[in-house]
Amino acid sequence: MRLSLQIISEKLNMNTVIPLPEDADERLRLPRPVFYTGEQLLKKDTLYLAKGSDMEGTLDFEPGCGLICIGYPEKTISRRRLADVIILDEKINILKLANAVNAIYDYYDNWESQLLQTLSQPLSIALGVIMELSASVIGRRIALNEAANTFFFAEPKGATPGAEALLSYLNLFTERYINFSSERASIDNPELGRLLTLALETGSVYKPLLNAELNKLSWNANDRYMLIALRPDSQDSFAVAAGTFCSEFTLAYPASFSFMYQCYVLTLVNMSAGHEEDMKDSLMALTAALSFRGGCSNEFHDIYSIPIYFKEAVMAYNEGSSGSSDKRVYYFPDYSFDYIISCAKSELPIDELYSPVYYRLKKYDEENSSDYLDTLKAYLISGGNALQTAKDMFIHRATIIYRLKRICEIGETDLKDQKTLMHLYLTFAMLENSEKDNN
Repeated sequence: MRLSLQIISEKLNMNTVIPLPEDADERLRLPRPVFYTGEQLLKKDTLYLAKGSDMEGTLDFEPGCGLICIGYPEKTISRRRLADVIILDEKINILKLANAVNAIYDYYDNWESQLLQTLSQPLSIALGVIMELSASVIGRRIALNEAANTFFFAEPKGATPGAEALLSYLNLFTERYINFSSERASIDNPELGRLLTLALETGSVYKPLLNAELNKLSWNANDRYMLIALRPDSQDSFAVAAGTFCSEFTLAYPASFSFMYQCYVLTLVNMSAGHEEDMKDSLMALTAALSFRGGCSNEFHDIYSIPIYFKEAVMAYNEGSSGSSDKRVYYFPDYSFDYIISCAKSELPIDELYSPVYYRLKKYDEENSSDYLDTLKAYLISGGNALQTAKDMFIHRATIIYRLKRICEIGETDLKDQKTLMHLYLTFAMLENSEKDNN
């Protein structure tokens, strides 16, 4: 859960030299803190912990950053930016500060986790549980406006800015919960999942029934969609992990529908609802928090063709999760070139697909200890730019021009022909792909 400096300041039981002023930013925007390591610019939506003695010169801020500093920093801080800074007694140990701030985040993360557990309960029960869980966290007695399903302070006088920010968060959570409750019927209702599963298994769609189910969500068959195929890192608790992911992702992005198919959690996202960056941020955060990985299809406008996009999502998952990348979300456009190569070599032996120019140059290089293939590869990578090729290979431009002329002679080819260049580029890509497979 993200917090504001207001909330941290109110919870932090340490000697404060310069407290936050009343006009400090109250938005819950700051993730867990990082240590200051000499940056000249403090980045937005980042909370820094620092010792004033480690800061010299001029310090600049991006809007929405935060700084908790032990001792007044030597760097110049504009007075108008002090709303983003808490200055503590210089005798405080920075590791003790880090532990204290992280303990505050632990406290509110636990609260948020308890709130999420109410999702399985009926709304009438959940609202009472939410109120009971939240009163002690907010630090004031709260009441429920049953007509609007919102909470308010039973005694508003004297509420701190931090308490007001937490109450706003609670009401936002409740609003999302109500939206989730209205959408949950579609998640729990097996009919849409059954129709989509039937489409995936048979390739055929009974359009009237599918359209009727989509209408329940206020969706249309030609909306803009993306399909995500997800699996947890551990399959031992697949059902529990999958249920948790479906619930939390739908809460974060209600314009989605999740169901189980084969060994995947499939999430159909209606991109026409907007807020794409929020959706992608939620996807990245949840896959990391719940130890999932997911492959995403191309965007599409024809839900009746969902079998095609299932293949794309699975291909992206397989290619992405097989690599060494730290990423947990993989997009098909990033792997489509690899897919083209994979399709090509599934019909014929891979070496039958290489350009004959490659074989001629390879034979010449082996017999004459030359490196025309390396030169050609560098030329293709540079986009056919002789000057850039010379720079990349640390040789004179005239040498490159001579080598390109010899490549055309030895390879019996014309490097101005686009099909020839494309075939050669694919040849080197297939060679690289084969080396990767062998390793």
